[in-house]
Amino acid sequence: MAGVALFVLESVGAARPIGTHAVDLSNRTMVLDTAPPSGELLTKVAGMCADARQNEEVLAHMLITGPTSLGVAVARFVSREMGIGIREIPALALTRPAEVAVHLADLERDDILLIADIGQMPNQCEALLRQAMRDFKMDIPVGTGLAQRVIQLLLAPITVIGVTTHSSTLSSSLNDLFALQPAQWSK
Repeated sequence: MAGVALFVLESVGAARPIGTHAVDLSNRTMVLDTAPPSGELLTKVAGMCADARQNEEVLAHMLITGPTSLGVAVARFVSREMGIGIREIPALALTRPAEVAVHLADLERDDILLIADIGQMPNQCEALLRQAMRDFKMDIPVGTGLAQRVIQLLLAPITVIGVTTHSSTLSSSLNDLFALQPAQWSK
């Protein structure tokens, strides 16, 4: 049995502890190409999953620093724990905002969008992702020049799990949207 500290998100990026609960991690198996995520990280993520399930809330966004396989392992662990869908895409495949919009619009409530190498995403794509993470909506410009107008697309609440080898590659405005960050794994 491992102790799990549970947190309640009061706003994006802010959390307050609500207690400590024992969670049995022994019956959870993971098939990985590399070493499994640390016990500290899995304990923290398991606690976040339990809290989200108990409060019937969407799981908070997570930033995983390390190899892509670590982020994939964590995202698949969360998917199994929560019984939700997952879509895995590399940031380099998101070259235009329309591509980001297609992936976001196709997700269902509570689903996970795993973005590998999230710091490599172009600025325009990142801006659209930030709006989706923060407000669960997207403002999509249609047309050009004076005929241009904006269509607002409402999105299902989802969880974004970003993976990067160096958190310094993310803009501070994107970094601030992640409730779980590497510095918090051992807290």
